[in-house]
Amino acid sequence: RESAQPTYYKYYTSIRVESGDTLWGIADRYLCEQTGSHEEYIREVMKMNGLKNSDICAGETLTVFYYSTDVK
Repeated sequence: RESAQPTYYKYYTSIRVESGDTLWGIADRYLCEQTGSHEEYIREVMKMNGLKNSDICAGETLTVFYYSTDVK
């Protein structure tokens, strides 16, 4: 008997960019199987935040997304 697949919900949060952060590293933190590839995640975060390139600076605030099985 197969167990039911969990339901994932998409959430958004604001993060403060720390020194040394990159979009790739941020994608590593929030990536899961529902998100797709690093490139897809970064592309969506750039679009959501109006970024023209992947350069980010410490102190900036970015909106990122993640998936969770928790209902919030």
